[in-house]
Amino acid sequence: MSAGIPSPAAHLLSNHYYLTRQEYYRQLDRATQSGGHILPFLEYALEGFVDGLRSQLAVIRAQQWDVAWRNYVHELFQDKAKPADIRQRHLALDLGTNGGTVAAAKLNELTPRLTRVYATKSPKTLQRDLVELEKMGLIERTPEGIRARRETILAFLPLSGKVTPNREQAG
Repeated sequence: MSAGIPSPAAHLLSNHYYLTRQEYYRQLDRATQSGGHILPFLEYALEGFVDGLRSQLAVIRAQQWDVAWRNYVHELFQDKAKPADIRQRHLALDLGTNGGTVAAAKLNELTPRLTRVYATKSPKTLQRDLVELEKMGLIERTPEGIRARRETILAFLPLSGKVTPNREQAG
């Protein structure tokens, strides 16, 4: 860290050694018994460092995706302030944080906020809200249920090479 390595990256090796401690001790013992031949240990350490960096990049990418989704939804509802608009915005945002498909019958139970909002509404209100979100391209109905179409905003995110969010691949 004194050399300027960011704190999260500086801890990657110790995390790797802890998570693979049996291999760490084996590699350390092998390096000691080899009379100073440390190349296998360095390869092991470097693999752990690279894996840690990839893992951190995946977390960062997922966070970027979450922020971009929230911003996109808020932008689409920017000039909409009617109660139905607010309800639909909440539904789109909460579906987007779910990371998967939700059975239509369970949508009003997805989050405490949605439970509160739809507690006094009829099932038809929820269906109307879903139709509006579908027209906006924010959700998709599948045989399994309803899902947020978060992949639509991937074009707005920085290029990432091979790293993709591990919570959801394309929706």
